[in-house]
Amino acid sequence: MQYNIFVNQYAIIKNKFKIDLLDAVIIDYMRKLCASSSKAIEIKREDGYTWFNYQHMINELPLAGIKINTLKNHNIKRIKDTGLFDFKLKKIKDGSMIYIKPTPKCDLLDREQTLQ
Repeated sequence: MQYNIFVNQYAIIKNKFKIDLLDAVIIDYMRKLCASSSKAIEIKREDGYTWFNYQHMINELPLAGIKINTLKNHNIKRIKDTGLFDFKLKKIKDGSMIYIKPTPKCDLLDREQTLQ
């Protein structure tokens, strides 16, 4: 379980990202996932992209009350629209896997700067 959630409300508002609090929580999880040096995560990386498992995230963030359909249909779309992550879809036998990679724009969540 992810014990802490960091949401820089100031950076989100200042950079006019069109996301809500739940989106920000998901973004925090995604950033931590991509930055992890865990061997279990490292073996699931491809070309700098990290596998993003919806169900694992839902299990890691029980207080968020995330529903998989809402996540797929609304939250991920809004997060894609921010440009904070690149997304790559990989087709597999039983469906597809999503891989993510933070863009340089993701650094705006750590600094007091805005987009130019």
